[in-house]
Amino acid sequence: MHGSTPMRHFITDENFPLVPEYIEDQPTDRVHSGPTGPRSPEGKAISSLNSLKHGCRSEKTILPDEDPGEFEFTVDWWFEHYHPQDNVAVTLVQETARAQWFFKRNTRRLEGFEWELPTDPSSWTEENHKQFNNFTRYKTTTERAFFKCFKELEAYYGRLDRAEQLQERARAAVSKLQMEWCHRDYKAAAEELKTTQVVEVQVLDGKTVTSCYPTDQQIIKEAAQRPKPPIYLERFVLFPNGVPPEYSWANPNEIQKLSETIGVQKMTYDWWLELIKREQAKGTGHVGPILFLDPSIA
Repeated sequence: MHGSTPMRHFITDENFPLVPEYIEDQPTDRVHSGPTGPRSPEGKAISSLNSLKHGCRSEKTILPDEDPGEFEFTVDWWFEHYHPQDNVAVTLVQETARAQWFFKRNTRRLEGFEWELPTDPSSWTEENHKQFNNFTRYKTTTERAFFKCFKELEAYYGRLDRAEQLQERARAAVSKLQMEWCHRDYKAAAEELKTTQVVEVQVLDGKTVTSCYPTDQQIIKEAAQRPKPPIYLERFVLFPNGVPPEYSWANPNEIQKLSETIGVQKMTYDWWLELIKREQAKGTGHVGPILFLDPSIA
């Protein structure tokens, strides 16, 4: 972290220029006879959230459903990753961390909305399509903003690469960040919904070795001890030295075959149980793709 720049000073809301919250369907031609509504700072802060629909266009750093601890962890992670040594670098790291936080927020909003939609898109209403397009646009806007900040940060540090490599490294950084957050402080609410598995694939003495943390058996045992089994599972597949031939099903490009790469598999817990049966039946000791509809893939 840069010299005299305190982290606590960066993460407080009052240090960011705030814009009015996104309010839908509010008339703009009202005539007020005088001051109304709350006057205290606390009352105004609460009132500002009354018409917040989804927060996708909000510039507030922390929304009511977000964890301040996770945001602080996110900012600290970016600072520890780059160790900025001057004011310009500090600013670039701050902007990148905040842009990634907003990108994650809108990604979560889109995924939540998709979960509530009918499974068959042909049965979507006109309003469903409209809202889906809106949420997709919000996510795309913040994704572009994050990649723009990340590119400027990388350019300042003199590590520019081709656009494809740049995006791969950005996505790898975000995946690694999220994995470390889950290991550091796994939220109780999230534990009721999902579980996580980390798979490390290395080539040792010319042999590809796959290790799972926790193991399949440990996950099944832990799930049996819960009041309810997890709903879905995230599997982070780490390739510290590149993707070996045994994992050609991941369709790695030439860069990914030779350099550190992180893949993410997301599936329901029931699908995962079926997947590990197929993996065990093959007897290779490696994990496989999430393909249940193609009978040609064992």
